Amino acid sequence: MESSEEMPIGGSLLKMKDFEKKYQAEGAYHHRLEGFARWWMFDNYRILASWLGRDGLTLDLACGDGMIWRFLKTRHIVGADHSLSGLRQARQFAAPPLVQADMNSLPFKAEMFQNVVCSLSFQYLHSSDLDLCFGELARILKTSGRLAFSYPNVRPDRQGEDPSHAALPYSDIASKLRRTGFSPVKVRGISLRMPRRLVRWSVRPAGKPFAGLYYAFLKTGRFLPHRSYHYAVCCVKAKEGSR
Repeated sequence: MESSEEMPIGGSLLKMKDFEKKYQAEGAYHHRLEGFARWWMFDNYRILASWLGRDGLTLDLACGDGMIWRFLKTRHIVGADHSLSGLRQARQFAAPPLVQADMNSLPFKAEMFQNVVCSLSFQYLHSSDLDLCFGELARILKTSGRLAFSYPNVRPDRQGEDPSHAALPYSDIASKLRRTGFSPVKVRGISLRMPRRLVRWSVRPAGKPFAGLYYAFLKTGRFLPHRSYHYAVCCVKAKEGSR
Protein backbone atom coordinates (compact mmCIF):
# COMPACT_ATOMS: atom_id res chain seq x y z
CA MET A 1 0.00 0.00 0.00
CA GLU A 2 3.01 2.32 -0.01
CA SER A 3 2.74 4.37 -3.17
CA SER A 4 2.50 7.95 -4.36
CA GLU A 5 -1.02 7.76 -5.74
CA GLU A 6 -3.79 10.02 -4.49
CA MET A 7 -6.82 8.43 -2.84
CA PRO A 8 -10.09 9.97 -1.58
CA ILE A 9 -10.33 10.33 2.21
CA GLY A 10 -13.60 11.79 3.46
CA GLY A 11 -13.95 14.11 0.49
CA SER A 12 -10.26 15.04 0.38
CA LEU A 13 -7.26 13.45 -1.30
CA LEU A 14 -4.65 11.41 0.53
CA LYS A 15 -1.27 11.62 -1.20
CA MET A 16 0.47 8.41 -0.22
CA LYS A 17 4.17 8.59 0.61
CA ASP A 18 6.41 6.86 -1.96
CA PHE A 19 8.61 4.63 0.20
CA GLU A 20 10.11 2.88 -2.82
CA LYS A 21 11.64 6.18 -3.89
CA LYS A 22 12.59 7.09 -0.31
CA TYR A 23 14.50 3.86 0.28
CA GLN A 24 16.22 4.16 -3.09
CA ALA A 25 17.35 7.69 -2.26
CA GLU A 26 18.16 7.35 1.46
CA GLY A 27 18.92 3.68 2.05
CA ALA A 28 18.35 2.25 5.55
CA TYR A 29 17.55 5.66 7.01
CA HIS A 30 15.94 4.37 10.22
CA HIS A 31 19.39 3.05 11.23
CA ARG A 32 20.93 6.53 10.92
CA LEU A 33 18.42 8.61 12.88
CA GLU A 34 19.85 11.22 15.24
CA GLY A 35 18.63 13.45 18.04
CA PHE A 36 14.91 13.72 18.73
CA ALA A 37 13.99 11.48 15.76
CA ARG A 38 16.17 8.69 17.20
CA TRP A 39 15.03 9.13 20.82
CA TRP A 40 11.38 9.21 19.90
CA MET A 41 11.48 6.40 17.31
CA PHE A 42 13.45 4.08 19.59
CA ASP A 43 11.00 4.69 22.45
CA ASN A 44 8.23 3.80 20.01
CA TYR A 45 10.00 0.52 19.21
CA ARG A 46 10.62 -0.25 22.90
CA ILE A 47 6.98 0.22 23.82
CA LEU A 48 5.75 -2.00 20.99
CA ALA A 49 8.32 -4.70 21.72
CA SER A 50 7.51 -4.71 25.45
CA TRP A 51 4.01 -6.05 24.68
CA LEU A 52 5.19 -9.01 22.59
CA GLY A 53 6.63 -12.22 23.96
CA ARG A 54 9.16 -14.78 22.78
CA ASP A 55 6.72 -17.56 21.89
CA GLY A 56 5.42 -18.29 18.41
CA LEU A 57 6.07 -16.46 15.17
CA THR A 58 6.00 -12.65 14.90
CA LEU A 59 5.11 -10.73 11.75
CA ASP A 60 6.73 -7.32 11.33
CA LEU A 61 4.21 -5.69 8.99
CA ALA A 62 5.55 -2.82 6.85
CA CYS A 63 8.98 -3.76 8.14
CA GLY A 64 10.91 -1.35 5.93
CA ASP A 65 14.63 -1.60 6.74
CA GLY A 66 13.99 -3.80 9.80
CA MET A 67 15.07 -1.39 12.53
CA ILE A 68 12.60 -2.73 15.11
CA TRP A 69 14.11 -6.23 15.06
CA ARG A 70 16.85 -5.31 17.52
CA PHE A 71 14.13 -4.45 20.08
CA LEU A 72 12.00 -7.59 19.73
CA LYS A 73 12.48 -10.37 22.29
CA THR A 74 12.14 -13.12 19.67
CA ARG A 75 14.24 -14.04 16.64
CA HIS A 76 11.29 -15.93 15.12
CA ILE A 77 10.29 -13.09 12.80
CA VAL A 78 8.87 -12.70 9.30
CA GLY A 79 9.18 -9.28 7.67
CA ALA A 80 6.64 -8.03 5.11
CA ASP A 81 6.65 -4.81 3.12
CA HIS A 82 5.30 -3.52 -0.18
CA SER A 83 8.60 -1.82 -1.02
CA LEU A 84 11.23 -4.04 -2.64
CA SER A 85 13.85 -1.37 -1.97
CA GLY A 86 12.95 -1.42 1.73
CA LEU A 87 13.28 -5.21 1.80
CA ARG A 88 16.68 -4.98 0.07
CA GLN A 89 17.84 -2.62 2.81
CA ALA A 90 16.51 -4.99 5.48
CA ARG A 91 18.59 -7.88 4.14
CA GLN A 92 21.74 -6.07 5.32
CA PHE A 93 20.80 -6.60 8.96
CA ALA A 94 20.69 -10.37 9.61
CA ALA A 95 17.31 -10.43 7.94
CA PRO A 96 14.61 -12.98 8.80
CA PRO A 97 12.41 -14.36 5.98
CA LEU A 98 11.12 -11.41 3.95
CA VAL A 99 7.96 -11.19 1.86
CA GLN A 100 6.71 -8.50 -0.49
CA ALA A 101 3.02 -7.97 0.26
CA ASP A 102 0.20 -5.43 0.39
CA MET A 103 -1.06 -4.74 3.89
CA ASN A 104 -4.70 -5.50 2.97
CA SER A 105 -3.99 -8.79 1.16
CA LEU A 106 -1.46 -10.88 3.06
CA PRO A 107 -0.06 -14.14 1.58
CA PHE A 108 -0.03 -16.05 4.88
CA LYS A 109 -2.00 -19.01 6.23
CA ALA A 110 -4.78 -18.60 8.77
CA GLU A 111 -3.61 -18.46 12.40
CA MET A 112 0.04 -18.56 11.37
CA PHE A 113 1.32 -15.88 13.77
CA GLN A 114 1.31 -15.37 17.52
CA ASN A 115 2.16 -11.67 17.22
CA VAL A 116 2.01 -8.86 14.68
CA VAL A 117 3.86 -5.57 15.10
CA CYS A 118 3.37 -2.56 12.83
CA SER A 119 5.25 0.65 13.56
CA LEU A 120 3.81 3.92 12.22
CA SER A 121 2.40 2.57 8.98
CA PHE A 122 -1.38 2.19 9.30
CA GLN A 123 -1.79 5.97 8.86
CA TYR A 124 -0.86 5.57 5.18
CA LEU A 125 -3.96 3.44 4.55
CA HIS A 126 -7.30 4.73 3.35
CA SER A 127 -10.03 4.05 5.92
CA SER A 128 -11.57 1.18 3.91
CA ASP A 129 -8.13 -0.36 3.31
CA LEU A 130 -7.48 -0.28 7.05
CA ASP A 131 -10.67 -2.31 7.55
CA LEU A 132 -9.33 -4.89 5.09
CA CYS A 133 -5.93 -4.89 6.78
CA PHE A 134 -7.35 -5.46 10.27
CA GLY A 135 -9.51 -8.25 8.85
CA GLU A 136 -6.43 -9.89 7.33
CA LEU A 137 -4.52 -9.59 10.59
CA ALA A 138 -7.39 -11.21 12.49
CA ARG A 139 -7.27 -14.06 9.95
CA ILE A 140 -3.53 -14.76 10.25
CA LEU A 141 -3.26 -14.32 14.04
CA LYS A 142 -3.87 -17.15 16.45
CA THR A 143 -6.67 -16.75 18.96
CA SER A 144 -5.37 -14.61 21.84
CA GLY A 145 -2.53 -13.48 19.57
CA ARG A 146 -1.38 -9.88 19.95
CA LEU A 147 -1.31 -6.96 17.56
CA ALA A 148 0.89 -4.03 18.62
CA PHE A 149 1.05 -0.88 16.51
CA SER A 150 1.66 2.86 16.66
CA TYR A 151 -0.33 5.62 15.00
CA PRO A 152 -0.20 9.45 14.90
CA ASN A 153 -2.51 11.24 17.27
CA VAL A 154 -5.10 13.40 15.53
CA ARG A 155 -6.65 16.44 17.16
CA PRO A 156 -9.18 18.74 15.47
CA ASP A 157 -6.57 21.48 15.08
CA ARG A 158 -4.20 19.07 13.32
CA GLN A 159 -6.70 17.09 11.21
CA GLY A 160 -5.13 16.38 7.83
CA GLU A 161 -1.98 18.44 8.42
CA ASP A 162 0.12 15.74 6.72
CA PRO A 163 -1.28 14.89 3.25
CA SER A 164 0.28 11.40 3.43
CA HIS A 165 -1.74 10.52 6.57
CA ALA A 166 -5.32 9.28 6.67
CA ALA A 167 -5.77 11.23 9.94
CA LEU A 168 -8.23 8.85 11.59
CA PRO A 169 -9.05 9.60 15.25
CA TYR A 170 -8.51 6.91 17.88
CA SER A 171 -12.26 6.35 18.26
CA ASP A 172 -12.42 5.25 14.61
CA ILE A 173 -9.36 3.01 14.99
CA ALA A 174 -10.83 1.35 18.10
CA SER A 175 -14.16 0.75 16.34
CA LYS A 176 -12.43 -0.87 13.38
CA LEU A 177 -10.44 -3.13 15.71
CA ARG A 178 -13.53 -4.32 17.57
CA ARG A 179 -15.46 -4.95 14.34
CA THR A 180 -12.69 -7.17 13.04
CA GLY A 181 -12.35 -9.24 16.22
CA PHE A 182 -9.74 -7.40 18.29
CA SER A 183 -9.98 -6.22 21.88
CA PRO A 184 -7.74 -3.19 22.60
CA VAL A 185 -6.09 -3.78 25.98
CA LYS A 186 -3.46 -1.04 26.27
CA VAL A 187 -3.03 2.44 24.81
CA ARG A 188 0.11 4.38 25.61
CA GLY A 189 1.53 7.68 24.46
CA ILE A 190 5.10 7.92 23.22
CA SER A 191 5.98 11.56 23.86
CA LEU A 192 4.59 15.05 23.53
CA ARG A 193 5.53 17.07 20.46
CA MET A 194 8.93 18.80 20.53
CA PRO A 195 9.22 22.39 19.18
CA ARG A 196 10.94 22.50 15.80
CA ARG A 197 13.79 24.63 17.10
CA LEU A 198 14.64 22.01 19.72
CA VAL A 199 14.39 19.26 17.09
CA ARG A 200 17.15 21.09 15.20
CA TRP A 201 19.19 21.55 18.39
CA SER A 202 18.89 17.84 19.20
CA VAL A 203 21.30 16.91 16.38
CA ARG A 204 23.90 19.57 17.28
CA PRO A 205 26.59 18.82 19.88
CA ALA A 206 26.01 22.07 21.76
CA GLY A 207 22.23 21.80 21.81
CA LYS A 208 21.82 18.04 22.31
CA PRO A 209 22.13 18.03 26.16
CA PHE A 210 19.40 20.67 26.60
CA ALA A 211 17.17 19.02 23.96
CA GLY A 212 17.69 15.68 25.70
CA LEU A 213 16.53 17.10 29.04
CA TYR A 214 13.51 18.61 27.36
CA TYR A 215 12.70 15.28 25.71
CA ALA A 216 12.80 13.62 29.15
CA PHE A 217 9.99 15.99 30.13
CA LEU A 218 8.10 15.27 26.90
CA LYS A 219 8.05 11.58 27.79
CA THR A 220 5.39 12.38 30.38
CA GLY A 221 3.14 12.15 27.30
CA ARG A 222 3.21 8.38 27.83
CA PHE A 223 0.54 8.91 30.46
CA LEU A 224 -1.53 11.10 28.10
CA PRO A 225 -2.00 8.89 25.04
CA HIS A 226 -4.64 11.12 23.45
CA ARG A 227 -2.36 14.16 23.69
CA SER A 228 0.86 12.41 22.74
CA TYR A 229 2.58 13.10 19.41
CA HIS A 230 1.81 9.47 18.53
CA TYR A 231 0.36 6.62 20.55
CA ALA A 232 0.88 2.87 20.71
CA VAL A 233 -1.86 0.25 20.97
CA CYS A 234 -1.78 -3.36 22.09
CA CYS A 235 -4.79 -5.51 21.30
CA VAL A 236 -5.68 -9.20 21.46
CA LYS A 237 -7.54 -11.32 18.95
CA ALA A 238 -10.71 -12.32 20.80
CA LYS A 239 -12.14 -15.83 20.91
CA GLU A 240 -15.00 -16.45 18.51
CA GLY A 241 -17.64 -16.66 21.23
CA SER A 242 -16.53 -13.42 22.91
CA ARG A 243 -16.71 -11.15 19.83
